[in-house]
Amino acid sequence: MEDDGARSTLWAAFYIFFAAISLALTSSGAAGRMKISAFLIFGFFWLTFVYAPLAHWVFAISDLETGNVGGWMRDVLGFHDFTGGTAVHMNAGAMGLALAVILGPRSSTSMTRPHSLPLVLIGLGIIIAGWFGFNGGTQVAQTSSLPMSS
Repeated sequence: MEDDGARSTLWAAFYIFFAAISLALTSSGAAGRMKISAFLIFGFFWLTFVYAPLAHWVFAISDLETGNVGGWMRDVLGFHDFTGGTAVHMNAGAMGLALAVILGPRSSTSMTRPHSLPLVLIGLGIIIAGWFGFNGGTQVAQTSSLPMSS
């Protein structure tokens, strides 16, 4: 099957969504502690200099046919991160914790009340749909067989 470039574009979009989720998880450490403009600047540098190299180390696969050099964690150590536990969750969690420690307590100490139950349920639905999408997508990336993914 000939690749017309659309498949590569879809895979790029898939991994860009992984990066976006990582940045969203990192934002929990900056919530109420940092201006949004400063967080966006931080996010650009963090995604470029921290997330991207780690994601390459974990997700990139060596391919002798194309000359693609894979990541050292995958090729040298034999490390297999199936759905992004290292590149996404550990990386974002560590950076979120570092942000919370460095920035200190939140500026407002008042407790905010829950806002809207329908919005919470919509958010839950988005998270569940995204979970199936990420797990199914990583299965296709590894074996090209979507029916086995769930």
